[in-house]
Amino acid sequence: MKRFVKRLGLFVFILGVLAFLSYKGNRILFDKYGFQIPSYVETLVTGSSLAANGINPAFIENSCNVGLAGEPALVSFVKIRDLLSHPNNVKRIVLSFSLIETSSYWDQSFSEQKSTCVEMFSRIALLREENSLDLFEDIPINYFAYSEVYLRSRVFPVIPYLINSFKKEGGVYPHIGGYNEIEFNRRTVAEREDNRQDILDRMFFHASYPENISKMNFNYLDSIVALTARKDVDLILVGMPMEKSLFEMIPSTNRIYYLEQIEVRSRESHVSFINLTNYFDSQQFFGDYVHINRAGADSVAKILQDFIWKMQK
Repeated sequence: MKRFVKRLGLFVFILGVLAFLSYKGNRILFDKYGFQIPSYVETLVTGSSLAANGINPAFIENSCNVGLAGEPALVSFVKIRDLLSHPNNVKRIVLSFSLIETSSYWDQSFSEQKSTCVEMFSRIALLREENSLDLFEDIPINYFAYSEVYLRSRVFPVIPYLINSFKKEGGVYPHIGGYNEIEFNRRTVAEREDNRQDILDRMFFHASYPENISKMNFNYLDSIVALTARKDVDLILVGMPMEKSLFEMIPSTNRIYYLEQIEVRSRESHVSFINLTNYFDSQQFFGDYVHINRAGADSVAKILQDFIWKMQK
């Protein structure tokens, strides 16, 4: 029995040493081979799928779009903080923060009630900076999923960054994001399924979310405002276009609260707001009721470029 205990102890010790070395090795890999903002980039675009599908960086000078579907403001905050913590030439952040972000649906992004919580934790865990549970203060989270993701992403060897260490060109960057060149033709738009009520039920009227307003998104919007001020970077908030019929079905409490709260943040000297919520009257610019198509993405990018030119004068 003593021999078994000794062997077990030795095994645990060796496993612990290997885990520690792997953890330290991951830190080096994250720092050296993680995603870096290209040196030419002066305008960094991010946000949820509204940004990833709806802002074409090809029409914005020296820009890069790192938006990613389903991204709450908390993830945008840690991603921006992580990217700006390394050498860069970013002068402004364009953040998609739209009416849909007022929904308390987002506050469940890290809890057991959301099937995507593992992916959300992974997006944070695979960034350079390590984030503790303090990041999720007052936010319902799935502790088991958090622990599993932390162990897999910070302690076990991280394959994408190991691959990057052997590649001379290009790289593999889990979850960072990018522009999606999704094309919707007019025929598809005309024949799309009417899922407006499904969107409303999921985002605004779900029984699990008794409050319509997202505390998390607005709290971390404040964090982004403070971060960009410290970094001396301009912040351009964009209310992305929404199909008019869906807009009119959203509770007035959300619509009023959204404009009031964005107006408060816009009082900061480095913060601007471009409200494009009702910019498009025609369905030809929409892929569905929430997302614009390629034509819409090109138009929004041109509006942003004009706005940036005026800021520079």
